Amino acid sequence: FWLKSLAALARGQGGFCRAPCYRAGPNRTSLWDMQPSFYSPGGDSQAKAPPIPASFAERSARPSVAEAASKASATATSRGTTTPTDAQASTPSISLQGPERPPHRRRPPFAWQPAADYDKEFLIEGDFSEIVTKVGDFKDKNFVIPVAGTWRMAKGGLYRWTLQIERAPMRRPQLQLGVHGIGHRRPWRLLATTRCSRGRDDEPWCDRPGGDMSIDEGDFVHVEVDLRGLHLPFGMFSIAVNSDPFEVVFDDLPLDISSSLIPVVSMGGDQSRVRLCPAY
Repeated sequence: FWLKSLAALARGQGGFCRAPCYRAGPNRTSLWDMQPSFYSPGGDSQAKAPPIPASFAERSARPSVAEAASKASATATSRGTTTPTDAQASTPSISLQGPERPPHRRRPPFAWQPAADYDKEFLIEGDFSEIVTKVGDFKDKNFVIPVAGTWRMAKGGLYRWTLQIERAPMRRPQLQLGVHGIGHRRPWRLLATTRCSRGRDDEPWCDRPGGDMSIDEGDFVHVEVDLRGLHLPFGMFSIAVNSDPFEVVFDDLPLDISSSLIPVVSMGGDQSRVRLCPAY
């Protein structure tokens, strides 16, 4: 074929050679999608293109990339499998963030811990042992028994905590709030909830200077123990009920370096309950 074409060129005849030159047609991206145009050495602009080889026709009939992807997706769906495109679509987007911080939980300043002699008299509950409940009536109706906190309050510190009177039985509503020495030894400084009278060691109880005031079920009692000794040679014990201002109950807490104080609540009636609130 090529020899005949060369001979025709030598004789100046242009009807035997139609050299195909391929140019890219509109929106064509592959070789077999090229659009052929023919150049005639003899100037025959009406020359017909030679027949396209069968192999070229087969390549031209191949589907495009989009059609192949669509067909693969349909086949995978019918078979119940996942194609890479589906996997990418189903993969959740991952945002680069730091580690999740645990939620902040306010803790009470200490926990309740009954003495060994009174272990069966109280029920300690709560995630941080902040709820104490009296189990059964104390055998002596004229007495209450204490449960202590785990705090050890020493000279030079300022200590605050809040109590909520959750339950006070009608038949035996009296509770006592205050501080004891380590092991429930002296000094004792206690405040009665029924009249806010106060007791010191073994001395007789004294009335509240401003008149009686009861601390009832549901009330919040804010307690402050100041052992800094800023203005007096003693420490001070103050309380505030709900949103009332603080009032000094005792101003003679001993500031002895060798001894510490512990917070206490004393109960006598069955199902009396006090909750220690988170630090404020």
